[in-house]
Amino acid sequence: MSLMGLPSLASGSQQVVHLRFLDSITGQSLTPRVVVVPLGVHETSPRVREDHRGTPMNLSKAVAPDGRLSLVLAQGEYALSASMPGYHPMGMTLTVSDEALPPYELYLDPIVVPQEADTAFLWSLRRPGQMVVVGFVMDEQSGQPIEGVQVSVSGHRGSALTDSRGAFLLQFPIQDEQGRPQRYATLLLQKAGYRTLRLEQVEIWSEGDWIYRLRMTPGSGTDALDMRSPRHRETAPCEECPDKQTSAGQAGLQDLSDASDQGQFTPAAPAPIVLPKYIRVGRNCTSRTNCQRVEVYTLETYCKGVITSEWYACWGNVVGGMESLKAGAVAVRSYGVSFVYSPATSTYDICDSTACQVFTGNQSSNGNAAVDATTRYVLLTASGNIARAEYSAENNNAGCGDGYSGTGSSWPCIYDPVCAGFATNGHGRGMCQWGSARWATGRRLSSSQACSNAAPLHGYGTKNWQQILSHYYGPAGYQLVQGATATIDSLSASPNPVATGNTGTLAFGIRATHEFNVFLGASIAPTGSSNWLSDPSRDLRVSIAEGSQSRVRFFAIPADAVAGTYDVWAALWYDRNNSGTINTGDFMVDDQIFSNLWQVRRATNLLVPAVAGRRGQTITLQATLRQSLDNAHLSGQTLTFKVNSSPVGTAVTNTSGIAMLNYTIPLSMPLGTNTLRVEYAGNSTYAATAGSNGLTVNRVRVQGQVQLANRSNPSGIIARIDIEAGTHQESFQVTLDTAGNYSVDTALTGNATITVSVPNSAWLCQRQSAYLSDVVSLNFSLLNGDVDANGIIDDADLLRILFAFGQTGTNLPEDLNQDGVVDDADLLIVLFNFGRAC
Repeated sequence: MSLMGLPSLASGSQQVVHLRFLDSITGQSLTPRVVVVPLGVHETSPRVREDHRGTPMNLSKAVAPDGRLSLVLAQGEYALSASMPGYHPMGMTLTVSDEALPPYELYLDPIVVPQEADTAFLWSLRRPGQMVVVGFVMDEQSGQPIEGVQVSVSGHRGSALTDSRGAFLLQFPIQDEQGRPQRYATLLLQKAGYRTLRLEQVEIWSEGDWIYRLRMTPGSGTDALDMRSPRHRETAPCEECPDKQTSAGQAGLQDLSDASDQGQFTPAAPAPIVLPKYIRVGRNCTSRTNCQRVEVYTLETYCKGVITSEWYACWGNVVGGMESLKAGAVAVRSYGVSFVYSPATSTYDICDSTACQVFTGNQSSNGNAAVDATTRYVLLTASGNIARAEYSAENNNAGCGDGYSGTGSSWPCIYDPVCAGFATNGHGRGMCQWGSARWATGRRLSSSQACSNAAPLHGYGTKNWQQILSHYYGPAGYQLVQGATATIDSLSASPNPVATGNTGTLAFGIRATHEFNVFLGASIAPTGSSNWLSDPSRDLRVSIAEGSQSRVRFFAIPADAVAGTYDVWAALWYDRNNSGTINTGDFMVDDQIFSNLWQVRRATNLLVPAVAGRRGQTITLQATLRQSLDNAHLSGQTLTFKVNSSPVGTAVTNTSGIAMLNYTIPLSMPLGTNTLRVEYAGNSTYAATAGSNGLTVNRVRVQGQVQLANRSNPSGIIARIDIEAGTHQESFQVTLDTAGNYSVDTALTGNATITVSVPNSAWLCQRQSAYLSDVVSLNFSLLNGDVDANGIIDDADLLRILFAFGQTGTNLPEDLNQDGVVDDADLLIVLFNFGRAC
């Protein structure tokens, strides 16, 4: 899903979208959290830029207490979702163009249905000869419950008052005060300060019920509502027909066979249709494409608002009659889904009138039970597409003759003896509604005995709802399947926390009924805010299988995203138009907001310079911490320094973002390049990071001067340095300069003995003890007179002088003072140092 900011108010291509959020059962106004994210790319829109995720969609206004929210949106395509505790999410797609948009009301399903609207509860109240009406009364303007409304039935004793939830339950006899059975009743709702609400033509029957969402307007006077479905205001089939056929008519029909009973549906397609989660319903429609406002429901709630607007709820109270309602629920669902696949207009999917199928929103326990019992079942055409499953009131004799449904042209002829003798009422295609009730009950129901177990039997047996559907739709090659759905059971984010400017993953835990493809859509926002960010380039189409599974998509966090805890809106999209992207041609299969899911931290980086030092040397380790977005220095942050994975200390960054730590290189550390790693653990604002570089460990240096007795300028003299530490030793040869300086780097450390000598000379070697660490400075003064170089000045050296006494020349080993002659001076040198040893 793509994301850009709301346009400036100066743009000329904007629309104000008026939204209202309500409880789908009670009609009470709600204040959900709303997600709005743009879909697709529109080059003409000023809100588009190359990086669509860089600017958040910011809803500056929250939903008002009356459930209303007005948005200013640029032209384009949008996805919207609303959620709040205690309710299932509600969503839709929205196309903003030059044409004015109708107001939208989005109805959220409560997770727990009020007791008064619960099917099992209503059935527990059933009493012969009694009718139940449940209502929830809200203030038209505020959308809040009105307490203390008096609800009464004209011509009947008893009344009820609405409670603090605006709810009432009124049970009353279907006979008036004079004991006369009534088909309709009139309810009056009265409260001081409000216009009286008069509910006329409320259909009543034994053990029946209605569930109404009602609104009252402040003021005086009376508002009257005809509570009949527009479909039921038409002439009922065969009002004056006899209850039984003539014997001649029956004889003619008995020679014919019912081809549809020879088998069930054609085997279902291997890939059933994918069902949408939501449907947009045009209201106050004058035609299929001209509706004044739009209401949005979950698919199942929509079906509950249609089934007893198209079928008679009372049929469910005739023995077996629920099978008719169940068959109707499948047809209603199929018809509705077909419009989601091929919407009537860009602003809504299906209209609420007889130009589509009638939706009043009024519910009954019979209708609700029928929808619940057939959940996900739809009809497909022979080619495997969703069927626009047509139906009409009475299909008998619509073109195929008496005792047959169908037209013979636009729909096959179907032997339908239970409808013989009834007058045609409708187009004749698809299911015969009255026929479905007759097959379900085994009785010749008619307008005069629409809901009566006393209606005469027709003698052709009964059918269950699957058989009814097969009977009416099988001849056209339709197939009965359960549509595919999927739900998001869980969502996890990784890494968590994630740094800005980085890409993380979102793992969707998905449970599916069938195998099909979906897009994984996602948007994120700081917890509780409306600043939604999306990453459309990483919306991913995946294949999901029947059962539970995990599917993963990537999500890039913008570099300038604020730090904090983020909520994630996750959605499964079906690519209905096969465009390869998520747009308003597609629909949501499921969506959820997962609160407090992802921790986002501002990205940071550490600059760690390389460092070098000798064994035993104390060096300064350093690192600079910056914010990645703008390289701003971060002060007061604690960094952990590690050498070869072992912590060596911590330091706090200064105002320049620099942390420094004094570190003494262990004598045992391997020579060469070691690893210096600096880690930042992060906090609630900044992301953890780490940096590494090399720590080069060098040898211990031994340095100093070597003074040679009787030699003022030792330049060019080659000296030998022997170092011994324990069982290890090293030897070096160095050339002295004029000052006698020397320098050697040794791998040995710790306690050691250093011996300096001049090979092939009479200078006596000298030995010193030292502790080898970092740099050791040792000066040596080598005595003269060890002529035989055996490490001691003794008689042998004296004899060498005496034997060579008087000799002249250059480079004579006995010429200790190197004056060109072996003489008394050389003898005195030996005698003066006599007995000295290395």
